[in-house]
Amino acid sequence: MSIVTVVRGAIVARDNTKEAILEATRELLEKLIESNDLTEDNVAAMFFTSTADLTTEFPALALRKMNWWNVPALCAQELEIENSMERVIRTMVFINRSESFKPKHEYIGKAAELRPDRTGD
Repeated sequence: MSIVTVVRGAIVARDNTKEAILEATRELLEKLIESNDLTEDNVAAMFFTSTADLTTEFPALALRKMNWWNVPALCAQELEIENSMERVIRTMVFINRSESFKPKHEYIGKAAELRPDRTGD
């Protein structure tokens, strides 16, 4: 029996350039993949969001540049909330697992302030 689990993470891009968005997203994905033993076979889908100030690239492109072609990915814009953190890229990864699994969420750098309860899971 397959169990669906969600792993979450976030990172702050250094600025609003294609390179910075792809670099930050790749760093986040690599950390999530390593800490959760993710493969294209056990990831059902990925959902990315970014704050409204990141306008030059889709974060999901980083996934494709890592040659992950078989995982559906979708991008959306975060709600614009007054005084919220800028240049944030978030992801929610839906994982198919057949065994007991404790997800390791990754909030990298300044993004750790978003979820101090998740830092160090």
